[in-house]
Amino acid sequence: MAQIDSTQPLGPAPPEPPAPTPRNRFSSLSLPWIVSIAVHIAIAVIGMFVVWSSTTQKPDKVIVPLTRFTGDVVAENLADPQDTEIAVIHERVQTAEPVEVATAEPPDLLAIDNDAPLSAIDIEVALPLPPGTTTDRPELSVELFGVGGNARTVVFVVDASGSLLDVLPQVINELARSIRQLSTEQRFTVIFFQGGRVIHVPVPHAGLKRATADAKRAVIRWIALDSGNIRAAGSTNPLIALEAAIKLKPELIFVMSDDFRGAGDTPQTQRAMLQRVARAVGDTNLAINTIEFNDIDRSGVLRRIAERHGGTYKHVGDPLQR
Repeated sequence: MAQIDSTQPLGPAPPEPPAPTPRNRFSSLSLPWIVSIAVHIAIAVIGMFVVWSSTTQKPDKVIVPLTRFTGDVVAENLADPQDTEIAVIHERVQTAEPVEVATAEPPDLLAIDNDAPLSAIDIEVALPLPPGTTTDRPELSVELFGVGGNARTVVFVVDASGSLLDVLPQVINELARSIRQLSTEQRFTVIFFQGGRVIHVPVPHAGLKRATADAKRAVIRWIALDSGNIRAAGSTNPLIALEAAIKLKPELIFVMSDDFRGAGDTPQTQRAMLQRVARAVGDTNLAINTIEFNDIDRSGVLRRIAERHGGTYKHVGDPLQR
């Protein structure tokens, strides 16, 4: 019996695959590139079509109404005059009776007088004058017992202590006369002191008030001795009243007293009082006029206050003979 050789294949051998030709090799390599280029061209064409279609659309028509209150109301399309699609809307409007309106020419800024007085209506708070300046405008003048000044804001500080019992009626009369002379461009108030009390005149309101006719009448009635609001009593201590006046930031203060020393009758206490006033005044543009009654205070505190703070000192022995 013959032996079978296991190393020989059983049956015929399979055919070998044909070798790739150059044409087939080119097709397999170029096909992806062709597809990619075709896709990009398609995208570009679509984009150009979108841009072209958006730029060729006609803009929406804008209709702006033009109103004539004496007749028809016409709204016209603000398109090209040659455009045949013009929208016209006619609507009847009931006419109203004519109303006369007062007109004024606009102000000529170059013709404004810079030296004209400040308006009491337009400016409620007057700005302070620059330090060291003065004004000769009569509407800002104020005078009391022959001591004058120019200021837009004035505070009168009045001694109502028992030592002025005899002269207080004359002081009130002179104060009322001075208040009557104030103009509406000025603001003012009155502060009384007696002992440790400070009395602010509360009418027509507390603090500085514009010197209108009504305000001046109200203050003069309130300070009148027959009103019972003020009676001479107590000791003299004007320092706290002067400090209260300074806090109102006026341009001018009148201090009327017969003695500014209060309880301090030594050089040390007098010097401390002067320093206290100086600290309260600070660097403000403030002048303090002082008027002294009865005997002259030998310490000279009132005189030194006026000298150090741009004011005037005057001694009035008898207010009836000022």
